[in-house]
Amino acid sequence: MRKSLVILVLSLVAAGTQPALAAECRPPAAAACDPPAQNSGAPVSIEVGKMLYDPSGGPIAAVYSRTRTGNPQIILDGRPVIVPAATLSMVGKHLTTSLSRPELRRMIKP
Repeated sequence: MRKSLVILVLSLVAAGTQPALAAECRPPAAAACDPPAQNSGAPVSIEVGKMLYDPSGGPIAAVYSRTRTGNPQIILDGRPVIVPAATLSMVGKHLTTSLSRPELRRMIKP
């Protein structure tokens, strides 16, 4: 199942479509599930398909989509996770978050 989900995600990213799995929250609930993107540092290039790295430099997951507020969404353990843009920075050419994989797992909504 996990392998087929990865293949589905990659094929949809390659096709340039937004699948229903990446559906965003609609107002007024948007504020509760998708905090506004805030990043006071240098501009960060968030591109769909670009790999997201943890603070130690290990790969976490590819960016699956971007929310309306600019936060990247990844698929972690088969579930969508919105990564706050305020945690992102560019380390060399790598898009890096200050959150570890266990911290991101805790952000998965039940």
